[in-house]
Formats: sequence, structure tokens, C-alpha cells
Amino acid sequence: MKLAKSNRFFALLLSLLLVSTSLLSVSAQAGMVTTQQAVSQEFVEYDRARLMEALNQEGVRDQLTGMGVDPAEIEQRIATLNADELAQLNTELANMPAGQGVVGVLLVIFVVFIITDMLCATDLFTFVKCINR
Repeated sequence: MKLAKSNRFFALLLSLLLVSTSLLSVSAQAGMVTTQQAVSQEFVEYDRARLMEALNQEGVRDQLTGMGVDPAEIEQRIATLNADELAQLNTELANMPAGQGVVGVLLVIFVVFIITDMLCATDLFTFVKCINR
């Protein structure tokens, strides 16, 4: 009799455990990723790495610091650029003549920051007014 009660207790306990784990389990959602999506994501990461590499040059970093721009904030902004903006910046960097890399990089980054300030995405420069207000 005592064995039957303990078997019932374990059966009830296991049933509750089974029901609770099935209710609490999270189902995974998977989707197809095309080759084009995977390749474009790799290009975005590659473009971001190239831009960060150009920014990490000592002359560029010194010039930006001299302008009062925090290098950490620039890295954060580069991390938020979309694929088209990254591609445009890297194309302009690649098309610069030799010997003008530092000034060109600074000019390109400065122009991008002014545009993002004008679009109210950022507020880095006080002399730039937002056009969306």
C-alpha cells in the first residue's frame, strides 16, 4: 500500500514536471538566409573594419582630438553607420591621392558628422542646426 502511494506521488510529480517544462520551453524560429544577405553582411563588417583602421592612424586621431572630437564617440558613430554610408566613406578613402590620406579622412568624417547633425541623428557640433525641426 505504501509503495502504491509513493508511485502515485512520483507519477504526479513527473507529470507536473513534464507539463511545466513543455509550457516553459521556448521554440526556436529559424529562417532562410540567402547567400546575398550573408555576403553583404560580411562586406559591411569589412567596410567598418577598414574605416576603423583608417581612423586609428595616429595623425587622424590627433587631428580629430585637436578639433575637440572624442575618438570614442567617433567609434560609436561608425558602429551605427548603415551599409551604404560605410561603402561611400570607404570609396572616398580609396580614391584619395597618396599623401593626402589624413586630411582627406578628416574631411570625409567631418562632412558625414555635419550631415548627421543636420538630420538630427547626432548633436556633435553646436554650429550645425537641425533641418528636421
